[in-house]
Amino acid sequence: MNTERTVHIITYGCQMNLRDGEVAGDILESAGFTLSAEPSSADVIIVLTCAVREHASVRALGRIKDLSRHLRTNPHLLLAMGGCLAQTEVERIRREAPFVGLIFGTGQLPDLPRLIEQALNTEETVLATEIAENSFHLPPTTGRRRGAVNGFIAIMRGCNNCCSYCIVPAARGPEHYRPAQEIIAEAENLVQDGFKQVTLIGQNVNAWSDGGLSFAELLRQTARRSGVPRLRFVTSHPRSLNDELIEVMADEKNICSSLHLPLQSGSNKILQAMGRGYTAEEYLLLVRRLQKAIPNITLTTDLMVGFPQENEQDFSDTLRMVQEVPFDGAFTFKYSPRKGTRATEISEILSEAEKVERLQALIAKTQEVGLRQNQKRLGVRYLALIEGADRRGGSLGRLESNHPIIIAEKLPPGTFVEVVVTGVTAWTLRGKPAEENSSEEIIALHTQTPKAQHG
Repeated sequence: MNTERTVHIITYGCQMNLRDGEVAGDILESAGFTLSAEPSSADVIIVLTCAVREHASVRALGRIKDLSRHLRTNPHLLLAMGGCLAQTEVERIRREAPFVGLIFGTGQLPDLPRLIEQALNTEETVLATEIAENSFHLPPTTGRRRGAVNGFIAIMRGCNNCCSYCIVPAARGPEHYRPAQEIIAEAENLVQDGFKQVTLIGQNVNAWSDGGLSFAELLRQTARRSGVPRLRFVTSHPRSLNDELIEVMADEKNICSSLHLPLQSGSNKILQAMGRGYTAEEYLLLVRRLQKAIPNITLTTDLMVGFPQENEQDFSDTLRMVQEVPFDGAFTFKYSPRKGTRATEISEILSEAEKVERLQALIAKTQEVGLRQNQKRLGVRYLALIEGADRRGGSLGRLESNHPIIIAEKLPPGTFVEVVVTGVTAWTLRGKPAEENSSEEIIALHTQTPKAQHG
């Protein structure tokens, strides 16, 4: 298909959405479309949406409404919405943004060229939101991503956990897994194209399997066969993180010793109401096993306040866990009711103002702990992967711990540089290239090439 049409893609939400945006671009380019960096010069504008919280939904709808101004000068422009909001709230989109000509769900990416052509040739809104029940496949990665440093490989789609507050199972359906050989081949291709860091992504990557092959074994094979300098994975459900996976992380030197492990709440009552499948004590034991096997592990988490029936003691339990587990960073949220989830059947006892007050207190606590963790890194030498330019003209790098580090000097993207930490905030670090014979302590060179010993 040679459409000679241009497409601008805007993406909101998680790394799965970001990867969907890349896949959509690959598919459309293969079909003859041209990707446009500016919405004003596009024939088609696609907004990939997130629905996990109301704020994300409002942002996406606000953006598409703002983009509708281009219809004044280009009445043939097609505005399209995809992703999780499009999958779960079609009528809301039609009501609030009636000018949207195409609404497609999370499973329609391979059919996107045909859907766009259909929408361009009708005055009716085209709807395509069926969730496919077959296994999850993606087209091969094209060369469009070459020259980048970080690559993301979606290894699965959907989620079977059905946490009571979460819209993801409704938005992306049940779990489907890509074949192991397809995943490993994509990692090998990314390394051949110059990528220095690859992240395996999924709603619950630990649940992935392929016949008798576990996620831990997939991780081991990907680490060994691809030769990628740094290998990561997100997101891990505590209930699915087992000793086999911990052992692989400890053994393979190019698997980063950082882990995102959502806690959500420190209260067993709330965890049970959420349907998380573990207690705070079990989570803490898992953290201790990780710390014993991987002494330099960096842990980040997700935390929620204001879940229905959360009282003062429940919130105190969450603050206590933040104090007890040395989280290096946390994504913090207040509960957002999502239509169709079981949590909406539980009566709420907190006002919006009380939720905001608790969220602010939680943010302050996580920042206090994060800053304390980072102060231990002052004067220490690490290996940084340079990802690109800092907006002030220096460089933005990333440590194996996943901490971003700002370096005043301009350094080539994709290179590994030993740096010394000279300043810290609760999450971001500042540093300078290390002198060859400096006396700073050397740690966290866990993933340099050739392989180093554990730091």
